[in-house]
Amino acid sequence: MRVLVTGGSGFVGSHVVDRLNAHGHEAVIFDLVPSPWHPDVDAVIGSLMDAGALDEALDSCDAIVHMAAVADVREVDREPGHAEHVNTRGTARLLEAARRNGVERLAYASTIWVYSDCEPQEVDERTPVIPPSHLYTATKFAGELYCKSYSEAYGIETTVLRLGIPYGPRAREAAVIPTFVGKALRG
Repeated sequence: MRVLVTGGSGFVGSHVVDRLNAHGHEAVIFDLVPSPWHPDVDAVIGSLMDAGALDEALDSCDAIVHMAAVADVREVDREPGHAEHVNTRGTARLLEAARRNGVERLAYASTIWVYSDCEPQEVDERTPVIPPSHLYTATKFAGELYCKSYSEAYGIETTVLRLGIPYGPRAREAAVIPTFVGKALRG
C-alpha cells in the first residue's frame, strides 16, 4: 500500500513513516521541509494550500495519514490566522485533493484537547464535544468536522485520532514533556 504522510518530516509523522516502512508499505512524505530522518523515502516538498503539489504527492497513493499542522500552541497564539489557514483550510484542501485523486482512506491526527471544555471528568469517544475555547483546539475540531462531511458526501473513509501529548525521540525540545524532563534533570 502506498500511503501519503503529511507532516512526515515532523516528530510524530516521521515515526508514522517508520512504522509504515517496517510493515512493508510504501510511505510518501509531504511536508514543507525535507525529512532529516528519511532521505531515501519519496517526498514532495509543498504546502497544503498548493493543489498541484498535493496532486503530485497523491499520485498512486491508496491512503493518507494527515499529521501536518501548526501544533505548537505558542505559535498558534502568536499567529492565529496562520494556524487556522494550515490546520483548518489545509485539512479541507487535502480532503478535496483526496476526492479529486480517488484516494478513499484518510487518518486524521486531531487532539485530545477537543475534550478540554467538556463537563465530565472522564471522557471517551461518546462524550459530546462542545465548541472549544482555544483556537488550536477549534482548528483541529474543524478538521474533524471536515473529515465527517467528506466521508458522508464523498465516501472517503476517515478515521480521527485524538492524540494526547506525544513524546519521545525527535520531539521538539520546546514541547512540554522535554521541557519538564530537562528541568527535572537540571534540578
